[in-house]
Amino acid sequence: METKLVNRQIHFVFLFSAFMFLYPFTSLAQHSGISEEEVITIDTVMDSLIRQFNKVEDYTVKVKISVEMPRLRMPNKTIKLYFKRPDKVKIEADGFAVVPKSGLAMSPVRIFADLFDLQVTGRERLKDRSYWIVEGTVNPDSVKFPVSPEGQEPGSYITSRFWVDPEGWVIERMETYVDTTKVLSIQTSYEEFEKKIRLPKLTELRFNIEGKFFIGMADHGPVDPDAGDSREEIDFRGFVRLEFSRYRINRGLKDKIFKGTTF
Repeated sequence: METKLVNRQIHFVFLFSAFMFLYPFTSLAQHSGISEEEVITIDTVMDSLIRQFNKVEDYTVKVKISVEMPRLRMPNKTIKLYFKRPDKVKIEADGFAVVPKSGLAMSPVRIFADLFDLQVTGRERLKDRSYWIVEGTVNPDSVKFPVSPEGQEPGSYITSRFWVDPEGWVIERMETYVDTTKVLSIQTSYEEFEKKIRLPKLTELRFNIEGKFFIGMADHGPVDPDAGDSREEIDFRGFVRLEFSRYRINRGLKDKIFKGTTF
């Protein structure tokens, strides 16, 4: 994914990237043609998510970012984001800005690229809405800073769970776990545009990594008991809120806008 920041910014890269899509949904059988007894395949879910994502060629949007983290102070910041399919991104910000990759546009292919054993594990009803549940194991080689709770070796079992709306074929919610500890949750609500295009209206990210953890590459191998305590105290908790407004969709953004940008 590519990005350009104007003036001084910080690119805040979280443990792994994820993007999410949302939901106006009432009944599986009524809107998606799926009966209560039917079992859906992961291929059907992926194909449907990709078709929905591909309705958008490009867009620009204003994003207001609010951050609440113990070790980071940043006033509310508004940036301008440019996106072009499949994964070109440019960001313009005035001064210091924290930009979470996990809250930015990303194709379903990229969302699931670093997971294996993907499967639809069932359905779940939340607040009178029903969702397909997709679960997978995160490839430890894809994690920038793998962590393992106290008592576990580096390269612990990292899993992600997704709540998929079968009407709009978007992902409303995502949670990531290290073993049984939830370390990341993302919730997104969406605005609907012409041709049933759905784009984020509000995204909220919550982080909860606290305690003694191993830090390092996931393939370090067994811990040497004679090497001393290699764990580090981590307090990485916080909340990031992204509010999206003033979309301009499918206006034919030129590739030169993104030239030389990196993210």
